[in-house]
This record gives sequence, structure tokens and C-alpha cells, in this order.
Amino acid sequence: MKIKPIYDRIIVEPIQDAETTSSGIWVGTSTTTPILRARVIACGHGRLQPNGTVIPLLVHPGDVVHFQRSQGIELPIEDTNQWMVQESSILVVETV
Repeated sequence: MKIKPIYDRIIVEPIQDAETTSSGIWVGTSTTTPILRARVIACGHGRLQPNGTVIPLLVHPGDVVHFQRSQGIELPIEDTNQWMVQESSILVVETV
């Protein structure tokens, strides 16, 4: 199933960051971490204003963003771990 978010909604897929101890043992990140790091999969058209105009989003597919877990909605889509967030819930966008 392919979905397209509307307005200022964004579909993201969390990035699983691996951590290693000093002895080289791999430890996955906690699922209780309040901030999620994720890659943008799809974006809506923009934020709808009261006068009917649409302000384009600042994030685009492929961007890596950070948002609070409590601000997103986990989507049950085809055995994937995808979330929907509003652009205003994004805390930072990673840049290179």
C-alpha cells in the first residue's frame, strides 16, 4: 500500500542507530527514548492557512529529522515501522 500524507503531515521511518560498548558488543538503542531520529519518506503539500493559501513544507523526502515520540503516530503499514508527524513537531533537520 502506498500512502500520501495531506497538508503538513509527514511520513517518517525511524533510523535504528546501533551503539557499541568499549569491548565491541552491539547494543540497540532503547525503544523508550523520547526523541526519535527518522528519515522522511513522504510529505504533504504544505500548511493550510485560514485564508486558503498553502505554505510549502521545509522538509523533503530523504531528509533526516528528530521529533518527540509523543508527537508522532505509529502507522501499521505493511510490516514497516513508519510514523506520521506534523511539520511543527519536528525539532531539527540534520544537514551535511
